[in-house]
Amino acid sequence: RLGGQILRIAANPTSEIEERLTDTLRLCITLALFSAATLAVAWWSAHRALAPVRELERGLQRLARGEDAAALPAFALKEFRRVAAAIDELAAALAASHAAQHHLARQLISAREKERASLARELHDNMGQSLTAISATAGFLERHASELDAERVGECARDLRRDVRASREQLRTMLRSLRPHGLDIAGLPDALEELLDHWRQRSPDVGFRLEIRSPLPDTPEAACLALYRIAQEALTNTVRHSKATTCLVALTGSAEYIELRVEDNGTGPPQSGITRGTGLLGMEERLAMVAGRLWIGNMIPRGFSLCVTIPLPLSLGEAS
Repeated sequence: RLGGQILRIAANPTSEIEERLTDTLRLCITLALFSAATLAVAWWSAHRALAPVRELERGLQRLARGEDAAALPAFALKEFRRVAAAIDELAAALAASHAAQHHLARQLISAREKERASLARELHDNMGQSLTAISATAGFLERHASELDAERVGECARDLRRDVRASREQLRTMLRSLRPHGLDIAGLPDALEELLDHWRQRSPDVGFRLEIRSPLPDTPEAACLALYRIAQEALTNTVRHSKATTCLVALTGSAEYIELRVEDNGTGPPQSGITRGTGLLGMEERLAMVAGRLWIGNMIPRGFSLCVTIPLPLSLGEAS
């Protein structure tokens, strides 16, 4: 009691609470600012550290657009230098592949033009002569029909029949060389035998032989056509370049593959001197369409061998 009054003393925590809240708020703001600064520094560091990755990405994009080089800068980090070197090697390989494709395209166009010129010569020299003879005989009959006796008319008719038969045979030969008729697995041996007969007539000093070494599997027409064209090119090379006296064409296969082998006893090129000419490039191009593989090489002690293997069955795109 004080002077008749009662005094009561009680604790008031408000000021302490406000002080603590103020300190806590200051700490949170400090932590937030520190976290933001840390995140900014981390983002900047990561952005700078990953800058070489973006350069590598841009280099790959340049390659994807068809440019010849990735044009990558020199990187300070060894790992990035190794990746850049690998990309540069890839760019060089792609450039070499593009150059090879352009070279092959030029060679194939040249070969096609040569084939067209050869076909034009065949038509002019063979069919042209036969048609000229037919026209001359028909013109003679037209001019002198009233004056000729039956024997002379019969002779002219026989001449016409002979010239027509020759023209038909020449046309069949040219059509067969352009695309053999009925070229499936059942007709492939017959087509190869006809091809060998053609070369037997043109090169009687070479003994051509066909062997079917096993029952042939069911093979799509695309694969049969590739085998026929490769055999056609191989036989042409044998006659022109090898000076061979014997030549074997062999077919074999199973459910997993079909194989063509062409072997002769001629003088093949040196193993180091086998060049990728138009013929070989054409073979590889045909085989690429049917997922086939090609092996060529010299035989011991003498001769040259070409082996083609096509896996079976072909996919739908390859078979068509």
